[in-house]
Amino acid sequence: MDSGPIAGFDPEDHSYFVRNPDYDPATDDPTVRANYVDRIEIDLNTNVQDIFAKIRAGELDGHVGSGNPPAEVLQAYATDPALTPMLKAFTDDRTMYITMNLNVPPFDDIHVRKAVNWIMDKAGMQQAWGGEISGIIATHIQPPGMTGLGQEYDPYATEGFRGDLARAQEEMALSRYDTNGDGMCDAPECSNVLLVNRATSPWVEAEPVVVASLAAIGIQVEVSEREDHYTAINTVVNQIPIGMNPGWGKDYPDSASFAGFLFDSRLIIPEGNTIYSLVALTEAQATELGIAYAGDIPSVDADIDACKAAAIQDAAAGLACWDDLDRRLMEEVVPWVPYLWIRVTTTIGPAVTSWDYDQFAGTTAFSKLAVDPSLQS
Repeated sequence: MDSGPIAGFDPEDHSYFVRNPDYDPATDDPTVRANYVDRIEIDLNTNVQDIFAKIRAGELDGHVGSGNPPAEVLQAYATDPALTPMLKAFTDDRTMYITMNLNVPPFDDIHVRKAVNWIMDKAGMQQAWGGEISGIIATHIQPPGMTGLGQEYDPYATEGFRGDLARAQEEMALSRYDTNGDGMCDAPECSNVLLVNRATSPWVEAEPVVVASLAAIGIQVEVSEREDHYTAINTVVNQIPIGMNPGWGKDYPDSASFAGFLFDSRLIIPEGNTIYSLVALTEAQATELGIAYAGDIPSVDADIDACKAAAIQDAAAGLACWDDLDRRLMEEVVPWVPYLWIRVTTTIGPAVTSWDYDQFAGTTAFSKLAVDPSLQS
């Protein structure tokens, strides 16, 4: 029987929620699970500047969605003592990264991929994201909360995380795409390289840093800022060479939810694919997917299986195994340029009296949210 549209829900405008009228504190003890909320109103707004202006003015209580506030908003709240209490930042065990497709020139050459890691101005990208409050500069695949490795492990360490042109050119000179050995990517495949990016802040602000870094070693990109950026890179037949749009956060606190989901060739699918770099792609898979095969793509499938088995037997051995795989990915496979372990940041309105972060959902813990209606505008 058709009960009609859900009250309070319009997928193109809003979602409104009210407390269950059958709620009974005797069976859902608030001392066990907080339940401050009587009503939640979520209105759709795609104008990021407008959202955070209204939060500051007290017209909204907070922001729900992907992406941190714009850099200028973060700086305003971080430097104004009156606003700082309303700035919330939480680690999220999430790595933001540039993905390179091992099956598409010029990134089918490991020397090019290493050169990109050496040249990337990660400090500039962090600044574009809003500075240190937005996150820690990433030096490898897994965030520190998921691994025994921290920022001290950095196979592409450069002064101030600003990149090293000499080391990058030294690596590029080993590539077949450097035709005269001068450290610049000068083959035809180095020009008009498609780079997919998000069309939103702070990715747009970080874009010039990435473009300039790549140009310093001869890689000239054509940027495509897209709303459907994930669809672009997770549809294998598109064969996107490089994307600065992705990030990956834990589904649960285990390294298998990183390496296991991002580098296992057995999980490569035509659409919705999360192995954007196509690590371990085989010729048979390429044929089945309808794409040309660049050849000689390294596999870490056996490493993943070994780490899963080790973790079942002994937690410490499993952690050490995943750490070793992280090192191998960074030094021998090189599918990414990890650049930021982000802090999820947001601002709350002056009427909010209780707020917390939900690590599992990766957003506001709604059951712990409370406001003082007398302070709402």
